[in-house]
Amino acid sequence: MRVLDRRWLAAMLFLVVVVGAFGLGQRSVVKRDKAYYLTRDARAYLSHEWRMLVGAFRLRKESDIEEGKETIVQSNDFEVHLVMLTTLGNTEKTAGFVRNGDGMLQKFEQLHVFDLWKRYRVSEFLPDAEPTTVHGGGLKQVMSYEGSLIGLVSMKADECFFAALINFDQRAELFRSPCIPNNDFVDFNSLGGAHVVEDDGILMSLGSPASDEQTISNLAQDPSSPYGKILRFDKARLQGVVAEKSAFEIHSRGHRNPQGMVRMGDKIYAVDHGPKGGDKINRIQPDKNYGWPLYSLGSRYSGQPYPTAGDPALFEPALFSFVPSLAPSDIAACPEPLASRYAPFQCVLITTLRGTSLLIALIDGQDRVVSIEQLQVDMRLREFVQLEDGLAVSTDGEGVYRLLFKEDFSRY
Repeated sequence: MRVLDRRWLAAMLFLVVVVGAFGLGQRSVVKRDKAYYLTRDARAYLSHEWRMLVGAFRLRKESDIEEGKETIVQSNDFEVHLVMLTTLGNTEKTAGFVRNGDGMLQKFEQLHVFDLWKRYRVSEFLPDAEPTTVHGGGLKQVMSYEGSLIGLVSMKADECFFAALINFDQRAELFRSPCIPNNDFVDFNSLGGAHVVEDDGILMSLGSPASDEQTISNLAQDPSSPYGKILRFDKARLQGVVAEKSAFEIHSRGHRNPQGMVRMGDKIYAVDHGPKGGDKINRIQPDKNYGWPLYSLGSRYSGQPYPTAGDPALFEPALFSFVPSLAPSDIAACPEPLASRYAPFQCVLITTLRGTSLLIALIDGQDRVVSIEQLQVDMRLREFVQLEDGLAVSTDGEGVYRLLFKEDFSRY
């Protein structure tokens, strides 16, 4: 058989496998059965490998970042310019952006976890488990704390799925969650990872890693479980001084999947994924219960609403709930000139995945959301990136874009 014929045959077989996997995954999307998770993981891996063929996993000086195509979106008062930062490479699902000690900006993808494992020789100090990218897992979030690279990673040891917080530079496992019950329904897409860095440590969310499965969701209300909580980790632990890596301190509970969190003065705001609908903007306060899964404005993926269990007055109300879902993924303080334009309101930007939009939300002094402006950009927006001179945002599959807000006087 000629080489050309073999290539055509390989291409056709690849196409059949992809189309078949897609069809099988769509068939089981409501049931959330094993076929759904298997085919979803396969599609995610193939998509990642394809995009990373022409991507980069490297450090960049701010002055080295080149700009490419520009997209302009009209807001009520501004033109929003999205300018591609071409040298930051392709994206699939970013886990975050971190600067090293020399100020170099590094982009991390969720499926880069195995590269980190090899680079930092993690198996030498964590020999009894390994990272896993099945069930939507991988490097779920990265952050920098006092010069150390810290990551939230989905893990597996035998038949035990769990989450680990790892200080790669200090070569230490900082925290290990208990095994997630009911392996068939583990969904690491809901592992959370929202965080704010404080002077004495960090606050970080650990979500309820399931879709509709009740056993896992109920852990959000269990005070003996870290899942469905925002946890506090102090400075000593983050530096690798770990007396008991399974110990944890609960800041708040009743969360489903917070993936973005920001401090604005003395207040902390977070965005939390609901199920089918019921996404939320919350003000995060210590010792509060945010209701999941006992109370939600969302419904199950099969369509049934979540029945209220207990007294809703006992749960901290959302500042705003999105029905239908937009899938909010990150939240950040508005840059100038937006912050000045909307003062004295607190102005925050929110990225959305399903909504393929950038949101501008205004919050008054009584924590009321007085306005949300939705800017349709037709890209899944995942992570904000703090640049030296502004803000950028990563997308699923379409690169990283600088955000520029320019007053539009042409209409007046």
